[in-house]
Amino acid sequence: MEEQFYKSKRYLTVHAGLLLLVSFVGVSSTNDGMSLFGISLGNIEQIGHVITAVCIFYSIQFLLQRSAQSHEYRSSWQMVANDAIVILVVIFAIAMHAVKSIFDGLNLFYASFIFISIFIITASLFYAVFSINKKLSLQRLAKNLSEDVDLFHMLTNGQWFLVYSISQFEATQGTHGWKEVTFEEDGVIGKGRNKNESTWSIVRGYLEILNEKGSLHSRFYFNKEDGIFVHTDDADTAALSGQRIVRSLDSVISTSTPK
Repeated sequence: MEEQFYKSKRYLTVHAGLLLLVSFVGVSSTNDGMSLFGISLGNIEQIGHVITAVCIFYSIQFLLQRSAQSHEYRSSWQMVANDAIVILVVIFAIAMHAVKSIFDGLNLFYASFIFISIFIITASLFYAVFSINKKLSLQRLAKNLSEDVDLFHMLTNGQWFLVYSISQFEATQGTHGWKEVTFEEDGVIGKGRNKNESTWSIVRGYLEILNEKGSLHSRFYFNKEDGIFVHTDDADTAALSGQRIVRSLDSVISTSTPK
C-alpha cells in the first residue's frame, strides 16, 4: 500500500508537470499528426484533455491511498505540506488547461463546465478524504487510549517481576537476574526503583521506563498470548536485551523471543 501511494504521487506530479508544459508551451502540429516537444504523438487529439483525465485519476488514487497511510505520516507537517503542494500544483495545472482551452477556441460553456466540474470534484474529494482521516484518527485515538488505560490499570494492580538479565536468570536457574517492581499511579517506580528504573509511562501502547535523569532506559510491548511485557530491544533503549516483566517467574523460560 505504501509503495502504491508513492507511485501514485510520482505519477500525479509528472502528469501535472506535463499538463503545465502543454498549457504554456503547447502542442504543435506536424505532417504526421500531433507532436509534443518534437515527439510524435500520432493522431492523438486534444492531448491536454487526456493528461487532465489522467491527473484526475491519479488525484483520486493519491487522496484515497493517503487516507490509508500511518498516523505518523498524516500528522507530520512536512508530509502534509508536501502533499498539499502536489495537490495545489495539480489544481493549478488543470485550471490553466481549462483557461487555455477557452482562448484556443473551445466552447466557453464547455470549458466553464469542465473547470467547475473539476473544482467541485476536487473540493468534494478533499472534504471526503479529510473527513475519513478525521474519523479514522479519532477511532485510532479512542482505541489507543482504551488500550493504554487497560495497560495502566494492569501495571498498577499488584506486584511484578522485572527480569533485567535473562542470561543471568537462566544461568542461576532463576535465583538471580530479577527483582520485584511495582508501578505507582503517579508514574513512579515504587518497589525496585533505582537509577535506571525511576519513572514509567504508557506511550502508544508501549511501557516506557525512564532513568533518574529522565532519559529512556527501556521499552516493553505487552504480549497478550503469554500475558507478559517483553522488551523491544530498540536501538534507542539502554537496557539489556531480552528483558521481561512478568507476574510469575515460572513463566519466563516459556515466553517467546522478543520482536
